[in-house]
Amino acid sequence: MDDPTDGGERGAPSPTPTVSSAPQTSQWPTLRQGDFGPRVRVGQYLLQNHGSPVAVDGVFSTDTVDAVLALQTNHGIPNTGELDPTTWESISPDLRRRTADPSGPTTTTNPIKALQTLPNVYGAKLAVDGVVRATTWQVLLNGSP
Repeated sequence: MDDPTDGGERGAPSPTPTVSSAPQTSQWPTLRQGDFGPRVRVGQYLLQNHGSPVAVDGVFSTDTVDAVLALQTNHGIPNTGELDPTTWESISPDLRRRTADPSGPTTTTNPIKALQTLPNVYGAKLAVDGVVRATTWQVLLNGSP
């Protein structure tokens, strides 16, 4: 029987998660080799922003492991080869320190591409181009375009 409040059929299987299911002590997911999906793409954009030549393909491959290990070594972080909470904190920009005019485009950057990627999982349909436009601000601030 359908339940109109849950958006689907009762007992329907949940989608298979694309990230590791280890218990989390942080808001950051731990991603490791074999994981795939938009969260991996976000990590790859942020790794590129820190100078890594890793491809942004959404697959946590050996190339991504190598990029993470290089970044961890350069930042004095324990070498796990995983995008763990400590590594996420190191590569994530503090956008609260930046100001931008939501009425016009700003600089094209990989951190902005990372921010544009995840809302699309939930149907936002943002262009993942690294340019902050009014639509990007609306989705980030209000959750809808």
